[in-house]
Amino acid sequence: MKIILSLFFVLLHSVLSYAYNQFSFVKYQVENGLSHNTVWYTIQDHQGFMWFGTSDGLNRFDGKNFKIFRHIPKDSTSLGNNIVRTIFEDERQNLWCLTACRTKLLWVGTNRGIYIFNSQQE
Repeated sequence: MKIILSLFFVLLHSVLSYAYNQFSFVKYQVENGLSHNTVWYTIQDHQGFMWFGTSDGLNRFDGKNFKIFRHIPKDSTSLGNNIVRTIFEDERQNLWCLTACRTKLLWVGTNRGIYIFNSQQE
């Protein structure tokens, strides 16, 4: 029984050591371009961009740089609020009536409403 238990722990240690070496983590903060250190929601879109809903806007990360989308007073095409709590990408091809083309839509939920990000009017 001791041999089986010892083999189990050796095998467990080997698996955990292998898994530990397979992952690399990078910490991104305001100093690295993120708009706020409180991230409420994260999603990866169909183009590979990482999106972060923060307490100070919507952040798009391309693997190197952040682009920040914020509320701009008197601009009806900007976010209605900088607190972005939910992001959803619709996987169906939806018709965007203003541009009359088919596109995948990125839905952004804030505490002031739901918005659709139109990448063609970025």
